[in-house]
Amino acid sequence: MMTGIQYSIYFTSMWPYLVTLDSNVNLSMFGWITVAYSIGQMFATWVFGYWNQRTMSVRWPACCGLAFMTFGNAIYGALSKLPVHHAWWMLFARLLVGFGSGNLTVLRTYCAMASSRQDRSKAMSLAAGAFVVGLSLGPALQSLFTPIGKKGVVLLALPLNMYTTPAFLMIFISLLSLHLLVVVFEEVYAGIITDDEKRGMFFDKGQMGSMKSPQVLCAAIRLYGSKNQSSFCSDAFVVVPKFDRVAAAICVYLWFMMQRLYGSNNQSSFCSDAFVVVPKFDRIAAAICVYLWFMMQSISTNVEIISTPFAMALYNWNEKEAVFYNGIMQWLGCCIDVINYIIISITPVGKIDKRKLLIFSVLCFMLHHILTFPWPFYDGPLDYIPTAGSGVDDTSISGGCLHRYEWCAHTTRVPLPIYAFSVVVISGFAFPFLAAPLGTVFSEILGPRKQGMMQGVFEFGGSFARCIAPIILTILFEASGYLWPTVIHFLMLLIGLVFLLVFYRRIVPLKLIPERGVPTHYRNGVFYRL
Repeated sequence: MMTGIQYSIYFTSMWPYLVTLDSNVNLSMFGWITVAYSIGQMFATWVFGYWNQRTMSVRWPACCGLAFMTFGNAIYGALSKLPVHHAWWMLFARLLVGFGSGNLTVLRTYCAMASSRQDRSKAMSLAAGAFVVGLSLGPALQSLFTPIGKKGVVLLALPLNMYTTPAFLMIFISLLSLHLLVVVFEEVYAGIITDDEKRGMFFDKGQMGSMKSPQVLCAAIRLYGSKNQSSFCSDAFVVVPKFDRVAAAICVYLWFMMQRLYGSNNQSSFCSDAFVVVPKFDRIAAAICVYLWFMMQSISTNVEIISTPFAMALYNWNEKEAVFYNGIMQWLGCCIDVINYIIISITPVGKIDKRKLLIFSVLCFMLHHILTFPWPFYDGPLDYIPTAGSGVDDTSISGGCLHRYEWCAHTTRVPLPIYAFSVVVISGFAFPFLAAPLGTVFSEILGPRKQGMMQGVFEFGGSFARCIAPIILTILFEASGYLWPTVIHFLMLLIGLVFLLVFYRRIVPLKLIPERGVPTHYRNGVFYRL
């Protein structure tokens, strides 16, 4: 959740803050500053994902990310103390925070690998939900600091105002998180099949009495036949105080007979490759999940980036009003997000086919874009900022369209009640019902393997969206208003809906036990279940 807050907390205030520091800056530079966060995160996802894959460590990559966040927020909060190049320093600060936020890959991976198959849906829903709630909660937290005003106070030579106080709050939270990770956090894994389990054998170095892998026990029974195969294999994973000695003796006999049949020289390779293997995952299904995450992050960026200039242009709000009212709407939407995540996690709604939840979410997003499209029957055109003969667009006094926006002369205004309802209610359903099941589906498609690199690819898709979307959206908004951003995102949603419907049968969890006689690919070749 903190990573989501780090990304979104400045969205409603960053543009006014930048204008306060440098009155000559344009919206394109603001787009690059926003992109800096995602560029840093995009590269960090690979770095932290590889780090986690090689070391199976969560604590230290996460701590490293928090340290980068702390330094980035410190620079952001002290920008007014720097003499020149405020825009470039802000870009550098957001780059550092974005690189630190790459630890989201490690945290998401840990949620997938530390949860069992039965609990993974709840764990991934809560993990994805926490991030999206953070995205929604950021602007709401920012609105809490608007009463401080632009001037604020100076404490220990640090400027505390409505723009900088959130940065120092994030520093405190990052340091607190570092303390909890180092002192309190304990790494425990449950959702992967380790190499030791794959190489597990009934006897340790040929001696009886050391049964190391229940998977091999199931494999032996599958090889020689058992009417109770299914129930026995599912129960073999449960550790119990006592076991059935007769059944164990039968397994020992079967193992003895198998050794006579296949020979002790082939014992190791037979156990490691023939019985416990993790098949390759469906790459098309995984790619669809990455695209859906890319799509959602692009839409989220559109909402966050354009919300302030959008509201100022359409509803004539000044800087302070835009930050405050957008924060209120984001906070209300966050409340609905939280309620929906709780519903998904602890009620029967979470047991509904996750593919149906994804389709429902995409339809909600499409409805949002239909309602916020500049239809010709809406009121218009938009009003320009009154200059009172000065020729200067002072957005701190009154809102409206900047005079360089020619599109305002022919663009209609989305009614405020419709806009507020769509942002608060419809988006409050759309984001949770995509983010929560999507993380679970992606993890289940990968199966019980190390997921550090693939979770990095997954997060890379979102980071790439947040990298290119601000540049494209700000250019389009400057040139044509919110018309083309709305059209582009609607087309992306339509493509996502087509993917979900066409590949519906392939977006399923990885099958560890294939059908008998069906060739199944894994990293060492092909295996068959006899």
